[in-house]
Amino acid sequence: MTRGCDAAMKNMPFMAAVCILCVIGCCGCSKIMPKTEATNVPVVDTEAETSSITAFKFSHSGMPRDDCYNYSVSQEADGLHLNAELFAGSSVVDAVIDEAVLEELSAIAQRYHLDKWDGFNKTNSNALDGEGFSISITFADGSSVSASGRNAFPNGYAEAQSDICALFNGLIDKYGNLYPKTLASNELDSIMINFSGPGSEEFVFLIFTDDDGREKIDFRMKDGNSWPDYKYNSYGYTKGFPFAEVQEIIRKYDVPSWNGWDKTAENYNECEFFQIEFGYASGELISAIGTVYPNNYDKVRSELMDIVISYIEEYGDSFTPWN
Repeated sequence: MTRGCDAAMKNMPFMAAVCILCVIGCCGCSKIMPKTEATNVPVVDTEAETSSITAFKFSHSGMPRDDCYNYSVSQEADGLHLNAELFAGSSVVDAVIDEAVLEELSAIAQRYHLDKWDGFNKTNSNALDGEGFSISITFADGSSVSASGRNAFPNGYAEAQSDICALFNGLIDKYGNLYPKTLASNELDSIMINFSGPGSEEFVFLIFTDDDGREKIDFRMKDGNSWPDYKYNSYGYTKGFPFAEVQEIIRKYDVPSWNGWDKTAENYNECEFFQIEFGYASGELISAIGTVYPNNYDKVRSELMDIVISYIEEYGDSFTPWN
């Protein structure tokens, strides 16, 4: 995926991904569930009358970069505009769309009584990490809704968020080519890998080449035998990581065809969660996530782990601590 990022933006995949070490298992938009329960059981009313929507904005923040996105629709001179900022703003879709979308948003607002969210503004101070949201809606009758929260959510939030994300994901697929399945570049310069089992297994590897040409690395691994301690826990500046070997795997198993993969198994809590990001000097990005696995997943997983572990065992003691 071509991002067109500047040098500062190129730091975002690594820095944002580092946080995933503390928050493992966050999924794509359609799977995000609030970590603090709303006060009441959601009431879904398909018959209650709500004025039609004329403008809508929903923002979400989280620890992984995938969880940072803004969705909005608004009337402009040339029609109804969709604006979607994804991956912490590194990808943007801006397109004129069918105005029937406003009817779909109005149906969601009616279904989950979003008008009753107005004025909600709470923070759960007991949660250090997690997720936050904000929403603003303008209705045809002149009324509006504004709400926000950080690890605290209004009644019906999880269900409403799921429907909002499903709607916008469909629009993004229709109006924006964010997940191309081909790759022009071979100059891989950042990697984020997360394989987390349903038990104590965890394999998280991050590496990024900074503006000074230094390779910044963070690797943590534990298995059932090493719980609760990490079998490997290495980080620092390094050099000579075999990016080319990883790129050979990406080409051999056509990993670019995974781009945009985001699928959840019905028994997701019994499955291994995976998340990968491969970034290129060209600005292209391969991103995939889920508990359902794309073609050749087991082979890619095994060969990637072999490369990382071999490198850590050979060079881990020589890493220079981060400044």
